[in-house]
Amino acid sequence: MAPRSYAAPWRDTSVWTVWSILTVIAFLATIFASIHFKLEQHIGVWAIVLPLAVMIGLPVLVGVVQVRRNRARARSLGQVLAGAGWRVDPQPELSKRAAHYQRAQTLVERMHLIRPGLPGFAWIAWEVDGTLDRPDGAVAFEYEYVVGSGKSAQSHVLVVIAWPEGHPELAPGWAELERVTLGRPGWRERRLFSDQGAPPGEFAERLPGVLSYGSALSGDRVLRHPAVQEALREAPKGECWQFGGGWVAVSYDRALLPEGVQGLLERGRTVVAKLRG
Repeated sequence: MAPRSYAAPWRDTSVWTVWSILTVIAFLATIFASIHFKLEQHIGVWAIVLPLAVMIGLPVLVGVVQVRRNRARARSLGQVLAGAGWRVDPQPELSKRAAHYQRAQTLVERMHLIRPGLPGFAWIAWEVDGTLDRPDGAVAFEYEYVVGSGKSAQSHVLVVIAWPEGHPELAPGWAELERVTLGRPGWRERRLFSDQGAPPGEFAERLPGVLSYGSALSGDRVLRHPAVQEALREAPKGECWQFGGGWVAVSYDRALLPEGVQGLLERGRTVVAKLRG
């Protein structure tokens, strides 16, 4: 069954929008009260301090709450993925993020709008064998990246699950291709595909709404496999697939709660298994 979307998206952006609106309302209400009731005549400088305290204090409070919620989400993710043979680092240190970036560089830099070298991993997960890390294991991570013209910038999130070349579940050859990305990107990722657009050749009509970026030769090759066509037809908006560059990966362009990550993992493993056919 095609996934309509991945369960329980993490709506940080919506929360920040609501709190920003409430902060502006609270600030304006405090200013109005100060003027209407002539508070400056009674409390002096506090008539100015109070609105400023509201304007500064509410965003700080929201930031603290969001950090705690993110940490709780990452810890819960570790519990969910542990049963599938994965280990999660919910708060990777800078050195570990930098090391992971070196391994996963071809995955996170597939978007040329990412600031080069930014190790923006919110959490990292990897397959284990018992208590030992698997050197050939799959990896998963939530990557925070920045896009912008230089005068302004926007922060976005991408959740990625990737199988490296040589993984026992991955058929030989798929990760060895020249890199191509195919999928149904949301607005956060859409500019990635502005260089090429529709899939090559006959597949543009067969897969309406699917966009392509990267090697046209690799795109033509992978799209001839029925499992790839099926995966792209079923893909919800925001899901993309990368083939080549040392990996086969599925990504979703929003942060997810643990059950959403679990759904993305199950979806990826199902498609990877079909690639062996």
